[in-house]
Amino acid sequence: MGTHVNNLGALQMKGVAAFNEGRLGDAEIYFRSALKSRPGDAETHNNLGQVLRRQGQIDAAREQYWCASKADAQFAEPVMNLGLLAAAEDQWSDAIGFYAEALNRRSNYAEAHFNWAIALERLNDPTGAEGHYRRALKFRPGYIQAINNLGVVLDGKGAHADAEQIYREGLAIDGNVPELWASLGTCLRVDGRLDEAKNAYDKALGLNPEFPECRWNLSLIELAEGDFAAGWANYRNRPSANRQLTPYPRAPFENLSPGRVIEILGEQGLGDELFFLRFAAELSRQGAAVKYRGDDKLRSICRRLDFIEWNESTDFGAAVSVADIPYLMGAGNIPQTIRLQAASDRVVQMQVRLAEFGPPPYLGVNYRAGIDLPGSLFKSVPPFELGLSIRDYPGTLINIQRGPEEGGTDQLIQGAGRKIFDLTSVNDDLEYVLALMALLDHVAGVSNTNMHLRAAVGGSALVLVGHPAEYRWMANGAASPWFPNFELFRQEADGSWEGALGALSSRLAQLEKR
Repeated sequence: MGTHVNNLGALQMKGVAAFNEGRLGDAEIYFRSALKSRPGDAETHNNLGQVLRRQGQIDAAREQYWCASKADAQFAEPVMNLGLLAAAEDQWSDAIGFYAEALNRRSNYAEAHFNWAIALERLNDPTGAEGHYRRALKFRPGYIQAINNLGVVLDGKGAHADAEQIYREGLAIDGNVPELWASLGTCLRVDGRLDEAKNAYDKALGLNPEFPECRWNLSLIELAEGDFAAGWANYRNRPSANRQLTPYPRAPFENLSPGRVIEILGEQGLGDELFFLRFAAELSRQGAAVKYRGDDKLRSICRRLDFIEWNESTDFGAAVSVADIPYLMGAGNIPQTIRLQAASDRVVQMQVRLAEFGPPPYLGVNYRAGIDLPGSLFKSVPPFELGLSIRDYPGTLINIQRGPEEGGTDQLIQGAGRKIFDLTSVNDDLEYVLALMALLDHVAGVSNTNMHLRAAVGGSALVLVGHPAEYRWMANGAASPWFPNFELFRQEADGSWEGALGALSSRLAQLEKR
């Protein structure tokens, strides 16, 4: 028996060494030999599972983890590994079940709490995630990944002061973690402390120059402050870019010889495509022949633009992203937005609809845009409070919210204390939206596709800008050079809309006194 045990130990050691050195084939041989020496050994089954998993043999790895977990009812690691396999397949509830069992076997298992927290984040339960990150830190003080993730959760909940404290505590433990500096930078940016945020991003990039997410976040400040050369260069690192279809551009265009064909693909969303098309127009003015393929909802509109050809092909060749065009052009200027003429038949139909609702002036309003998920751009004004700000408008109120959620329209109407006519359905057809944008006397709300179309028909708008502001609205001020006809009403850094909505109400009253 002693000989077998010694042989097992030697094989285990050789297997672990081979695994750490990346010699996975040798490691597998050693661990399988160890199982022959001592069949059913839980640790060996688990180690073999790790090797197989690293080799991409997921089902075989899962089988070894199960063997390990059954061989030793107190062994927590294989159960944790089963959870990680479930998480890798987005089976988050199953993963949580495994993490719970791992904790049942080892109550102070910090990594199980950490992975449970990640699963809860994916299930959109930030409060639960916060609790498990804190438990992970209780059992493993100084757990840097847990510190960073806890800070991110707190930031997402709006507890920026608490998040900042967490990040700084982590940096006091280890000041050479670029992720902590980057997270601190984003926390400070959200709090409006842009110079401090840039300094934090610079420290992160000093530790890891190849840190795409950090460069992208830094670009949002640079662009918002008008540093377009640096901003567009760093904007190449945005997570929305599909670098398989549109490879990462390494350098601006060297020349734009007359007639040079440039194939462009849309990216990010309808509003962003409309925004960046101004740069495609600039390419055309410089002599390039521009072929464009974006969201199919823009097809009919884009076909009326004289500076691009809608690309019907699905073979895009060496296409570039529309959001990379500013960098590729070395753009330091601000081209004017594209100009569009609404289709005459849709204008007539919209005129009839508006007349049925009531007399002019007509005010169109929206209160929400984007997707309310972690990492997504989301803009929202409380609909009831927005309703209060427009209730004295001396004209007809029109709800133009894209995809209104349940209850939002009712809250808007309750705030206004009067009838608000519903034209939300026109958002299914951008040609109708374009006609509506050309006819409304005033438009007020958060930035969305409709605002870009309003600019395209030469109209003005009253834009409620969330904090921190998107770069296209700049870091501060009552106007943006990207949309000179628009007036901006900014949310406070503490999340309050009271001042912005009060100013909006006063401005609407001024407009109708003219």
